[in-house]
Amino acid sequence: MPYFWSEQFGRFVQYAGHHAAADELLWRGDPDSAAWTVCWLRSGVLVACSRWDGPAIWPRAAS
Repeated sequence: MPYFWSEQFGRFVQYAGHHAAADELLWRGDPDSAAWTVCWLRSGVLVACSRWDGPAIWPRAAS
């Protein structure tokens, strides 16, 4: 599973998966706040996830 993390402009950014074929978008949290997550699903199955300023997503995305 593709994965990266980075610190950009004082914010911690993580991404896991490949969202190109996703057919559903699921937000957790408010993107206007400091910490939030967006998940991409295909037929109800998680295919990618991005997390901003929160705990690591890798253990959650990999399971």
